[in-house]
Amino acid sequence: MPPSQGALVLAVQDQHSQLHNKLNHCSPPSVCPASSTCSLESLDALDIDFSGYRMSPKQIDSVRDEVNKHIKELGNRVYDHYNQCDIDWLLDPKKPFQLERFAISAIGSRVNSIDLITRCLAWRKESKIMSLKDTSFPSEFYSMAGIFSYSYDSTGTPMLYMRVKMIKKYPDLDHHLKSFLAYQISRMDSSSNKDLFSWSVLFDCTDIGIANVQLDIMKYLITVLNDYFPCGGEFLTF
Repeated sequence: MPPSQGALVLAVQDQHSQLHNKLNHCSPPSVCPASSTCSLESLDALDIDFSGYRMSPKQIDSVRDEVNKHIKELGNRVYDHYNQCDIDWLLDPKKPFQLERFAISAIGSRVNSIDLITRCLAWRKESKIMSLKDTSFPSEFYSMAGIFSYSYDSTGTPMLYMRVKMIKKYPDLDHHLKSFLAYQISRMDSSSNKDLFSWSVLFDCTDIGIANVQLDIMKYLITVLNDYFPCGGEFLTF
């Protein structure tokens, strides 16, 4: 494996495995080691079943109550921070996993769950993710085929395909490229999010070299996957 490809693989795998590593090393509240990154009080409050990484409707409602409390506390200032369409996206009663995904990513901590959720809502407002559409981007972004939806993987899971050598940094287009990457992830998540871990990501590292590994772009990409659409993509394949 070329050094550049190896560096990219390690960087992405390290970021993507953080949630699973924390879950796998976090014991139930009564025996959770003092060195663990989880919060005993918060874990006990939510009582997540770590064996399946899922939450009961009651637990999800607890997170929903915390979000509604936060929104109420903001009062008239709420729209200075968030868009109503994004709040509706988060609190959609038909899609309780939208709240669950953040609580799982926060290892059951209510405080951390709200922190993740509020940062995500703020990012969604700033990025205007809900207003983006296919025609929001230049045709060249599509013709270079750097990131796109690509059929299904061997398990029948919808797949987001990324050709790393085509994801390059263009100073004048940096903001638009990041928006395009986020849009494609959001589009995949929205079209297939029947539940958590409902789509997969494939990184095609064919023929990449040092010049192709734009670490700031890849870091942004991983941040979007981990922080703003947690527990959405089930696999990272190289």
